[in-house]
Amino acid sequence: MMRRAVALLALACANALYEDDEHVTQFTDPAALQEAVLDDDASVWVIHFYHGDADKDGQSPAVADAFGETTAELLDGLGVKAGCVDVADQGMQKLLQRLSIVGVPSFIGFGAEKAKNPYTKKTDRPAVRFPPDSGFSKTSFKRWVSGKVMPTDAVERVTDASDLTALGPSAILLTERITTSALAKSLGVALRGRLAVAEVLVDKSPTPLAAALAGDAPTLPTLLASKNAYAAGAALDEYDGDLKDREAVLKWLEGYASKERKAKEPKKDKKEPAAPGGWPKEFDLLKVADDASFQETVLQNEAAVLTFRKGADVPFVGKIMELDGAGAVDAVEVDCASAK
Repeated sequence: MMRRAVALLALACANALYEDDEHVTQFTDPAALQEAVLDDDASVWVIHFYHGDADKDGQSPAVADAFGETTAELLDGLGVKAGCVDVADQGMQKLLQRLSIVGVPSFIGFGAEKAKNPYTKKTDRPAVRFPPDSGFSKTSFKRWVSGKVMPTDAVERVTDASDLTALGPSAILLTERITTSALAKSLGVALRGRLAVAEVLVDKSPTPLAAALAGDAPTLPTLLASKNAYAAGAALDEYDGDLKDREAVLKWLEGYASKERKAKEPKKDKKEPAAPGGWPKEFDLLKVADDASFQETVLQNEAAVLTFRKGADVPFVGKIMELDGAGAVDAVEVDCASAK
């Protein structure tokens, strides 16, 4: 392609790499990136950091087509925005230091809310790095975005009516999935502070809340919404369109969301005592006890998974906690007596 030929020239202009990809924003001003990416945590971004001189970055021109195509699909399906930065741009050097960009190509994702960095004491959006040694492919990149960049806390999974009521006006997704879908997480990000997005698991042994919401013969998944806090017996509106059409779903939910974002109440820091077996109580340990849940939780999981047999001694709890704290791995306990 002509675009690749231009990109391979040592004197190629800074935006040549993505001149044919209108959805990829070229950032040359740190203030513009600050406003669009770091200050707006109601959007998910992935940024390609590259060097405009192909002699200093031979890989970026080779992956640019795949990045452009993949991010176009992610924008259409999940609302993920894409950008790029030439690390040779002198005006971007302070920002590169701030984001710890030390090599190219680097792919950085921003999906989480702004939070105080415990080391710098500054408030910023946490950056998630695409593993540099994993090799860029459309499949691995999509898994990284959906499993690691998309934040799990954008959706609240609730089992009790009082917890659902406490969320206030909310969108409620009734689902049979054990894990939260990337689409649900993307909606949670877009509606942050304006409408709570909650999930209620409807399985073979539903909780009283799930039974009350789903009825006797539920069609799953089902999306419900209300402008008021949940109350038992109160009528809820049901979305009757295509749940895979994110733009249509988001447009419908905007009718229930507040116009202005509400300030988030700070969470109190408290350390829970360790549960039996050494797992801290706040750790979300996934458990499977049948073939179907093993297929979904382990084999079809978008995140990296570490499995172990129920009852096994797990001396590496600390390492799992360390990795999971960075959003890197899911730990799954398998009941081998039930899941053959």
